[in-house]
Amino acid sequence: MPPNVVTADTYISYIKSIKLPLISVTEIQDILSTIQNKRLSPTFNTNRKHVKNLQARFDSAKPMHCPKCGSNMKLRTVKAGELAGTQFWGCSQFPKCRFKMQKNNDGELQKAKNVVPFRKPEQGN
Repeated sequence: MPPNVVTADTYISYIKSIKLPLISVTEIQDILSTIQNKRLSPTFNTNRKHVKNLQARFDSAKPMHCPKCGSNMKLRTVKAGELAGTQFWGCSQFPKCRFKMQKNNDGELQKAKNVVPFRKPEQGN
């Protein structure tokens, strides 16, 4: 096997070679008791609260805020170019703030690249 390939045996022997404890047993017990005491019991009501919290956090009807200036974001459509017709989220303070977001292939929002929301008017002579 090449020298840069590491097998599970190597990790196991390395882990077993460490003799100095990083966290004491009492610290581990304190951490576990804190987690167990603050954890809500898994009931129907706690599950509903959790689901409602997630829905509120990811509610698409809730207005999004621009991470750059804090204003509301607006759903806009590209007017011209090869991306014409595609939608993106742009800051409502455009042109003062030019922050844009668009959905990637996974449906997650990310900072937009190469999105030109408006075409400059052509100057006629």
